[in-house]
Amino acid sequence: MACLRVGDSLHQAVDSRKEVGQAVGRLMERYKLDAVQAFTVLQRYSQDRNQRLSIVARHVIDTGRLPE
Repeated sequence: MACLRVGDSLHQAVDSRKEVGQAVGRLMERYKLDAVQAFTVLQRYSQDRNQRLSIVARHVIDTGRLPE
C-alpha cells in the first residue's frame, strides 16, 4: 500500500510540474517575460494569496490570466 501512495504522489508531482511549466509558457507569451521572470510571478502570486503553486498555475492555464 505504501508503494501505491508513493507512486500516486510522484504522479501528482509530475502533473503539477507540467502545469507549472504550461503556466510559465503562457505568462512568457502574454507578458513577454523570460522563464525565470514568469516562474517568479507565479511563485509570488502563490505566496501572496497563500495558494498552492499548482492552483495558481491551473488558473493561468484555464484563463490565460493571473488571478485577481
